[in-house]
Amino acid sequence: MLRAVNVGGRNRLSMRALKDLATDLGHREVVTHLQSGNLVFVPAEPVEAEIARGLAAGLARLRLEQVDVVVRSADQMAAVAHANPLGGDPGGWHVTFLAAPPDPGRLAALDPSPGAPDRFLVLGREVYLRCAGRYSDSKLSNSFFERWLGARATTRNWATVTRLAELATAPDTAGRR
Repeated sequence: MLRAVNVGGRNRLSMRALKDLATDLGHREVVTHLQSGNLVFVPAEPVEAEIARGLAAGLARLRLEQVDVVVRSADQMAAVAHANPLGGDPGGWHVTFLAAPPDPGRLAALDPSPGAPDRFLVLGREVYLRCAGRYSDSKLSNSFFERWLGARATTRNWATVTRLAELATAPDTAGRR
């Protein structure tokens, strides 16, 4: 998942170019989803950090400005999509994916009150959000969590999270795990 691609006219990147970049890096069965930097593939290498570094370097060669790359395996995405940590219907849910585990001290000091009435729960490298209104109106943005948790972040709505998990775990893509 890429952060800050095709948002507000900045960092324009066609999904075809993203797919070509991933293929050039040796990844297989590359599929994009939507026009916002969602990529599913069988990795050329199993190490998340190396995958992220390779994609980030390729994006820099394409002259995109500071695009953060957040990587999750198919099994990790499936676990996120099957979790129901906030209970109830996932309408209004979003997941903020952290590029690294949150700093424990910062996590302990995290103040949820600025986000009210929106709610969140941090589980590992994911922050589950339930927004009372639109995400774009929430104070619980990527910047909020980056500032409080000390890790780069990108957020996807629940429909995108579940679709990415489906794409990653489809029977014909077992190698993506």
